[in-house]
Amino acid sequence: MDENTKDWLSATKIDFSTYFSESIDIHHIFPVAWCENKNNNISRNDFDCIVNKTPLSGRTNRIVSGDAPSKYLERLKKHAGVSEEEFNKILLSHVVKPEYM
Repeated sequence: MDENTKDWLSATKIDFSTYFSESIDIHHIFPVAWCENKNNNISRNDFDCIVNKTPLSGRTNRIVSGDAPSKYLERLKKHAGVSEEEFNKILLSHVVKPEYM
């Protein structure tokens, strides 16, 4: 959150006050359900590491669901109503590279 992190859906800055008001929690970038799918076969050590986690609001996490980023990011961008460039800036605030998601 020291990187001026913003929620993927609302673009609200995640800080001490929004942590509580927006029900912010630490969620998986690649959801557990997707990682555990037999077609993806990602080991728990890989998907349950800190690199695969980021702060998101409860509302954002519900839209993420159990899909891969390649699917849920388009849904989030559509709900957020922002341009590709703006959305990528929001993703970068989580210290992730959009092209890898």
